[in-house]
Amino acid sequence: MRSGNIPERESELAKITYTLFVQSMDTHYSEILKFLAILIPSLTAFFYVLNQYESAEFDSKLFMGFFFVTLIVMFIQAWGAIYALAMGYRFRYLQATVSRIEQAFGVDYYMPASFKIKRITGIRQRLLLSIAPAILQVHVFFFILSIVVIGVASFMVIPYPYKAVVAVVGPVAILFVFLMGAFYYPNKLNFILIDSDQTRNEDGSEASPTQKSG
Repeated sequence: MRSGNIPERESELAKITYTLFVQSMDTHYSEILKFLAILIPSLTAFFYVLNQYESAEFDSKLFMGFFFVTLIVMFIQAWGAIYALAMGYRFRYLQATVSRIEQAFGVDYYMPASFKIKRITGIRQRLLLSIAPAILQVHVFFFILSIVVIGVASFMVIPYPYKAVVAVVGPVAILFVFLMGAFYYPNKLNFILIDSDQTRNEDGSEASPTQKSG
C-alpha cells in the first residue's frame, strides 16, 4: 500500500488536509441554500412589480421602473447561476485534491468509479453543466429557467422598442452562463487534472501529499 512509503509527518499532514477538504466540500450545500435566500426575493419582487404594472394605467415612471427591474432581476439570476457554477468548480477542485490523497494512501480502490474525479470532455457533459455536482446543477438550471420566464413575461407586456432589449439581454445572459459552465470552468478543471497527472508521472508513480498540495 502506498501509505507505507509516506513519512509519518507527511502522513499526519495529509490526514489533516483531507479532513479539512472533506468538511469544506460539505459546506457547499449549506452555502447554496443561503444564497437562494437572497435570489428568491428578487423573483418575488419582479412578479410584484409586474402585477402592479399590468393592473395600473400606463405610467411612464412605472413602466421604466418595471423595465429596469426586469433587467436587474435577469442579471441577478445570471449571477446566481455563475456563482453556483463557481461553487461547483471549487467543489470539483477539492474533490480532485481529496482523490489524490486517497490514491496516495491506497484507499481509492474502495471508492466507486462514479465517485472518482474525471475530466469533462464530452459535449453532452459540457452542455449539461457537469462541472457542478447534482445539487448545484439543479440550481443552475433553475436560474436559467428563471431568466427565460422573466424574459417571456416581460416581452409580452412591454412595448417596442424595449421588447428588443429584453429579447437580446435574456439570451446573452443564458449564453454567458453556458460559456462559463460548459467551457471556462471545465477547461480550468481539466488543466488541473492534467497537471496533477503529469506531476504523478514525473515522480514515478504518485507524488507525495505535500508535493501535490503545492
